[in-house]
Amino acid sequence: MTHLTCMPCTSAHLPAIVALEQRIASYPWQDSLFQDELRPQWQQQSLHYVWLAPDGCVVGFIFCRALIADEWWLLNIGMDPRLRQQGWGERLLRQVMQQSAQRGGESMLLEVAASNRPAQRLYEKCGFVVIGIRKNYYHHTGRQDDALVMQCTLPQTL
Repeated sequence: MTHLTCMPCTSAHLPAIVALEQRIASYPWQDSLFQDELRPQWQQQSLHYVWLAPDGCVVGFIFCRALIADEWWLLNIGMDPRLRQQGWGERLLRQVMQQSAQRGGESMLLEVAASNRPAQRLYEKCGFVVIGIRKNYYHHTGRQDDALVMQCTLPQTL
């Protein structure tokens, strides 16, 4: 697939996002977490997008929210494994970083599993650096993993 369409996420996309998340994530979000992110009260301080394949299938997503006025959190990002290493995740992340800056954001933070080196490389490529560790943060099916807290300065537009 070489042509994807980026569009704002809606509740209609949630079943496909949840199914993708369950397939790809070591510590997957439950359906209710995605639903909560799309609540109307979060609209003004949230950015949620999906990548759609030509057939309309969701092949990627990102959820980001401002927790305070100038600080945004990347809450979740995922790409279909068939499209990894092709720049789609980076394009989506950079788009959200730019839009966060346009909304007054100065920095973006995230948490990533210490064992997830591919995701860490993506974040590092986009300017994130490790600023802390949350011990045993992730728990899923009997496994535990530390979370690296990463932060970047958002690009400021002129």
